[in-house]
Amino acid sequence: MLRAVPAVLMLMGGGVAMAADPLNLPKQSGWSGYLGAGATYYDLSSNFITGNRFVDFDNQQSRGLDSPPASDSQVAPDILVDLRYTFAEHQTQLFFGNLVQDMVRLDFSDQLGVRRQFGDWGIGSLAYLFSAAPNEVWQDPFQVENPRTKTDRDSQGVRLGWDNIADSTIGVHYSYRRIDVDQEQSGAELILMGRLTPEQALQLQRDGNRHRLDLFAHWELSQNQHLTPALLFIERDSDGAANGGQTKGVQLTYVYRGERISGSLSGYFGERDYDEANPIFDREADAEEYGISGNLFVHRLFDLNHWDLRLGLMYFDSSAKVDFYDTDLLGANLSLLYRFR
Repeated sequence: MLRAVPAVLMLMGGGVAMAADPLNLPKQSGWSGYLGAGATYYDLSSNFITGNRFVDFDNQQSRGLDSPPASDSQVAPDILVDLRYTFAEHQTQLFFGNLVQDMVRLDFSDQLGVRRQFGDWGIGSLAYLFSAAPNEVWQDPFQVENPRTKTDRDSQGVRLGWDNIADSTIGVHYSYRRIDVDQEQSGAELILMGRLTPEQALQLQRDGNRHRLDLFAHWELSQNQHLTPALLFIERDSDGAANGGQTKGVQLTYVYRGERISGSLSGYFGERDYDEANPIFDREADAEEYGISGNLFVHRLFDLNHWDLRLGLMYFDSSAKVDFYDTDLLGANLSLLYRFR
């Protein structure tokens, strides 16, 4: 079931959106990017997410299959990494850092890759995606008689990018990831209760392949203002037919860059569809999703060069046709960033 859109939604990852120039590589060789740390407040309602290595939500006991999830609030550390080294004479850049795949599901990945300028053709990139700190999910999210048990959800894959296509402001990114749930037992309790057959429970399997395509443009409104519209498409090729489907979304991001103050504002709307009916509820758990976020950056904090303060706020809502699948996330963070350039 499982930080820039559910997908392009960098709702809480505004530091990433403000860091690297997608249309140009640095003209000088050396380090760029940032390192940061801080704290994030979460208020989450979900029957499928229990947290990750940094945050642990108290939603072990389900409220029942016919009820929406309960909410729980936690504070967790916020670690931000975007390190880049440029070889200017070769028009090549190596990078390592966090990648937000789906904020509302706390679906974080890390990426290690390379970007290269190919003349007027644009900037191509290739990255390896992996989970340094896997998400934690429930072995059986549909377990209601007893408290649920955690397990890891890991992912690995690749990401291809083409920015500044033909010297334009248009870009496209494609990523593939293999999703693996360590102890997948979805529907196990309902089998024992006689409400599901083993064959029906197999339709709830969460392992599988995930394909994602982002298409976006960078519009310059003025020297220090930019607008980025984006389209998102995700194909969930899950082992369980009731978990397979598509997500289609649109996002609009506004960025202002100033000498001492910068900021970003993002809005997202999408639809999450399923290919087949869930055998527990006899219907698809299709959902409409929307989110909004804002980030404020204070540069040269206390007149210290390279040091920035980031304040972030976001809200995300996924309203499903099946109440059990509803998800809400409210987040706020405070982080200190060190920029290399």
